[in-house]
Amino acid sequence: MNQIVPLTRQILDDFCQDPPPVTVKGIAVQTEGRTIGLAGYFPEGERYIVFIKLTDELRKDKRTIIKGMKLLNLMVSVRKLPLHAMKDDCIEGAETLLRHAGFTQIRGNLYGRQP
Repeated sequence: MNQIVPLTRQILDDFCQDPPPVTVKGIAVQTEGRTIGLAGYFPEGERYIVFIKLTDELRKDKRTIIKGMKLLNLMVSVRKLPLHAMKDDCIEGAETLLRHAGFTQIRGNLYGRQP
Protein backbone atom coordinates (compact mmCIF):
# COMPACT_ATOMS: atom_id res chain seq x y z
CA MET A 1 0.00 0.00 0.00
CA ASN A 2 1.30 3.45 -0.90
CA GLN A 3 2.04 5.84 1.93
CA ILE A 4 2.68 9.59 1.70
CA VAL A 5 5.48 10.73 4.01
CA PRO A 6 7.37 14.01 4.53
CA LEU A 7 10.23 14.50 2.09
CA THR A 8 13.63 14.33 3.77
CA ARG A 9 17.04 15.20 2.33
CA GLN A 10 17.98 11.51 2.50
CA ILE A 11 14.92 10.44 0.49
CA LEU A 12 15.56 13.21 -2.06
CA ASP A 13 19.25 12.33 -2.46
CA ASP A 14 18.54 8.60 -2.74
CA PHE A 15 15.73 9.02 -5.31
CA CYS A 16 17.05 11.80 -7.56
CA GLN A 17 20.18 11.61 -9.65
CA ASP A 18 20.60 15.39 -9.59
CA PRO A 19 18.66 16.79 -6.60
CA PRO A 20 18.39 20.53 -6.03
CA PRO A 21 21.29 21.76 -3.86
CA VAL A 22 18.98 23.89 -1.70
CA THR A 23 16.53 23.15 1.09
CA VAL A 24 13.46 21.45 -0.34
CA LYS A 25 10.06 20.97 1.26
CA GLY A 26 7.68 18.34 0.01
CA ILE A 27 6.32 14.83 0.19
CA ALA A 28 7.36 11.36 -0.92
CA VAL A 29 5.33 8.28 -1.77
CA GLN A 30 6.68 5.02 -0.45
CA THR A 31 5.58 1.42 -0.70
CA GLU A 32 7.23 -1.38 1.26
CA GLY A 33 10.04 1.00 2.25
CA ARG A 34 10.80 1.99 -1.35
CA THR A 35 10.31 5.52 -2.66
CA ILE A 36 8.25 5.50 -5.85
CA GLY A 37 7.66 9.22 -6.26
CA LEU A 38 8.11 12.63 -4.75
CA ALA A 39 6.95 16.21 -5.10
CA GLY A 40 8.38 19.35 -3.62
CA TYR A 41 9.28 22.98 -3.97
CA PHE A 42 12.21 25.26 -3.24
CA PRO A 43 12.85 29.01 -3.39
CA GLU A 44 14.65 30.58 -6.33
CA GLY A 45 14.86 34.36 -6.13
CA GLU A 46 11.39 35.89 -6.25
CA ARG A 47 9.59 32.61 -6.97
CA TYR A 48 9.30 28.97 -5.95
CA ILE A 49 10.16 26.07 -8.23
CA VAL A 50 7.79 23.09 -8.02
CA PHE A 51 8.91 19.63 -9.13
CA ILE A 52 7.38 16.17 -9.31
CA LYS A 53 9.16 12.88 -10.01
CA LEU A 54 7.07 9.75 -10.50
CA THR A 55 7.99 6.18 -11.30
CA ASP A 56 5.91 4.12 -13.73
CA GLU A 57 4.68 2.18 -10.69
CA LEU A 58 3.22 5.32 -9.10
CA ARG A 59 1.76 6.61 -12.38
CA LYS A 60 -0.68 3.68 -12.25
CA ASP A 61 -2.06 4.87 -8.88
CA LYS A 62 -4.04 7.98 -9.84
CA ARG A 63 -5.68 8.16 -6.40
CA THR A 64 -2.34 8.59 -4.62
CA ILE A 65 -1.17 11.12 -7.23
CA ILE A 66 -4.29 13.26 -6.68
CA LYS A 67 -3.98 12.94 -2.89
CA GLY A 68 -0.32 13.98 -3.04
CA MET A 69 -1.08 16.86 -5.41
CA LYS A 70 -3.73 18.19 -3.00
CA LEU A 71 -1.31 17.93 -0.09
CA LEU A 72 1.43 19.74 -2.01
CA ASN A 73 -1.07 22.44 -2.99
CA LEU A 74 -1.84 22.99 0.70
CA MET A 75 1.87 23.27 1.46
CA VAL A 76 2.55 25.88 -1.22
CA SER A 77 -0.67 27.84 -0.69
CA VAL A 78 0.87 29.68 2.29
CA ARG A 79 3.71 30.96 0.12
CA LYS A 80 3.23 34.46 -1.28
CA LEU A 81 5.51 34.14 -4.30
CA PRO A 82 4.74 32.83 -7.80
CA LEU A 83 5.24 29.13 -8.51
CA HIS A 84 6.93 27.87 -11.67
CA ALA A 85 7.30 24.38 -13.14
CA MET A 86 8.73 22.94 -16.35
CA LYS A 87 6.69 20.41 -18.30
CA ASP A 88 8.67 17.32 -19.23
CA ASP A 89 7.67 16.30 -22.77
CA CYS A 90 8.87 12.75 -22.09
CA ILE A 91 6.16 12.26 -19.47
CA GLU A 92 2.73 11.42 -20.79
CA GLY A 93 0.07 13.47 -19.02
CA ALA A 94 2.50 16.07 -17.61
CA GLU A 95 0.53 18.99 -19.05
CA THR A 96 -2.74 17.63 -17.67
CA LEU A 97 -1.22 17.23 -14.20
CA LEU A 98 0.12 20.80 -14.26
CA ARG A 99 -3.25 22.19 -15.33
CA HIS A 100 -5.05 20.21 -12.61
CA ALA A 101 -2.63 21.75 -10.10
CA GLY A 102 -3.66 25.24 -11.23
CA PHE A 103 -0.69 26.03 -13.48
CA THR A 104 -1.08 27.83 -16.81
CA GLN A 105 1.34 27.83 -19.71
CA ILE A 106 3.58 30.90 -19.78
CA ARG A 107 5.65 29.97 -22.84
CA GLY A 108 7.02 26.74 -24.24
CA ASN A 109 7.39 24.22 -21.42
CA LEU A 110 7.30 26.86 -18.65
CA TYR A 111 4.15 26.90 -16.51
CA GLY A 112 3.27 29.24 -13.68
CA ARG A 113 0.81 29.89 -10.91
CA GLN A 114 0.28 33.12 -9.00
CA PRO A 115 -0.08 33.11 -5.19
